[in-house]
Amino acid sequence: MKKILYLTLALLTMLNCAKDDDGNIVPIPFQNCLQPHNLDVNSITTTTAVIDWSDRNNSNFFNVEYGLNGFQLGNGTRLNVNSSDTQLVDLEPNTAYDFYVRANCGGNDYSDWSGPSSFVTD
Repeated sequence: MKKILYLTLALLTMLNCAKDDDGNIVPIPFQNCLQPHNLDVNSITTTTAVIDWSDRNNSNFFNVEYGLNGFQLGNGTRLNVNSSDTQLVDLEPNTAYDFYVRANCGGNDYSDWSGPSSFVTD
């Protein structure tokens, strides 16, 4: 029984490891807060757009970041929202935008960012 336990532990350790650039084995962090998916845009007008996404975490809080097409994540407008959709307002007409979304799974546990997803206002 101990051999089976040790073999199982060794196998799980190997499956949860990768090699860095120098060939050293390093653990892969377990991702327990999954990225939002199916990013979508609806109801686009000249100055607004409704964005939505799907969530596999049953999260109640999300961060949305948006900006002009091609903006660097961290340099856009960030919103904290408590549903899997939100309306972006005060947009410029006939302008291309990108947006990203990440889920908050409690405390400081965030998913990776999903996106960018793009749209153009009317």
